[in-house]
Amino acid sequence: MARCQGVKANNAPCERIVSEGVVYCFSHDPSKAEQRRANASKAGKVGGVNHEIREVKGQLREWMGAVAEGRKDRGNISIAAQVAGVLVRYLELERRIKETEQLEARIEELEARYSQRQGGLGQGAGYGA
Repeated sequence: MARCQGVKANNAPCERIVSEGVVYCFSHDPSKAEQRRANASKAGKVGGVNHEIREVKGQLREWMGAVAEGRKDRGNISIAAQVAGVLVRYLELERRIKETEQLEARIEELEARYSQRQGGLGQGAGYGA
């Protein structure tokens, strides 16, 4: 089996297996650079999760200062901080769900392409429906 001729960021050779006649894996193929950029851009748009988490972080810092200065009641801030923690866990769950949906769509697309190239699955490929 052929291996990618690319070099990883740590200068180690890439170990990914590539199809016969192919020199580079997707990550190292210069002709796929634009597609990699587009994929990275999509990944960055999984949702406004990063922005929302930064907002929660800023709010927590504000509350912490307000409690330390005696401007806010510790009990109320404690409850609000617990709610903020629940919000952050929800945002993480939402991000993982969206990421999983995107990965599922990409896998389905790759399976369809593979199926077209192979003239259909079921010839011992190990995939079942």
